[in-house]
Amino acid sequence: MQLNLLGSGLEFKVEEVYKFGNGPQFFLSKIVNLPNDRIFVIGGSEDLSCKKSFNSVFEMVLNKSSNQYEMVAKQNMLISRAAFGCVVYPNFTQIFVCGGSINENEATK
Repeated sequence: MQLNLLGSGLEFKVEEVYKFGNGPQFFLSKIVNLPNDRIFVIGGSEDLSCKKSFNSVFEMVLNKSSNQYEMVAKQNMLISRAAFGCVVYPNFTQIFVCGGSINENEATK
């Protein structure tokens, strides 16, 4: 199953694979949607086996002139991780991540 958001280049797949326009694929990442249309893409890996995990954090920002989302890099996480848990602080000012896989043989501690 696949969902394309308003023709904006955002594509979500059930297999936990996210692809943004012509950009890279993110496996086992988390997407966090906050009020005021703020969307964040956090962590993940380059494949389903987590051979290499990412510590990246991006905010998807709508470019109103092109009507396409652009990935804006934010401060990276301290530890790379994929397939992790995620919660949002009640006032929507912080996103917390916990657990997950560092690589195909090791989980976070």
